[in-house]
Amino acid sequence: KVEATNYFGRALAFNPGYAEVFVSWGFMDQCAGNLGQAEARYQHAASLQPAGPAAYFSQAVTLAGQHRRAESMSSFQAAIYMNPQFWQARYLLGMELAGENKLDEAQAQFSVVTRLRPDFDRAHLNYAVALAKSGKLEDAQKEFQTTLKLNSTNSIAQKNLEAVQANIAALKLRGASGK
Repeated sequence: KVEATNYFGRALAFNPGYAEVFVSWGFMDQCAGNLGQAEARYQHAASLQPAGPAAYFSQAVTLAGQHRRAESMSSFQAAIYMNPQFWQARYLLGMELAGENKLDEAQAQFSVVTRLRPDFDRAHLNYAVALAKSGKLEDAQKEFQTTLKLNSTNSIAQKNLEAVQANIAALKLRGASGK
């Protein structure tokens, strides 16, 4: 986190109007559990892009925090429409969709995030969970394994991987016995 903070500081020293830096810094804060600081950074980014993707993203995060899921998803979608590479918006949209049990749509968002940011373990984890809930066990297994390659101490991924592997083995046994 210190290294990232230094990077963000250098980027802003070079270009103080770079909205994406504030979004990325805010997202790091949000992932660390500091939503208040994250929202402040998102709002600053929005002030730099008042009608752009950062503004819609900031609004979406605020709406999500108010449990106004439908409006939040709409704002995330607007941000993504303006910038299809906006992986943070896709990730948080995926989280909102998963919360609504719209697993296919959530999987689609998480899948794109894992391609845009293959190093983001949380995207792989949530993609794996959505796949597992949809019964796509072998794909889920691969994503849990990728999560653990990126973060070997992720106990949630480890427990879910073990459960998925047990389910795959049970299905193979049932298939082998003809039941």
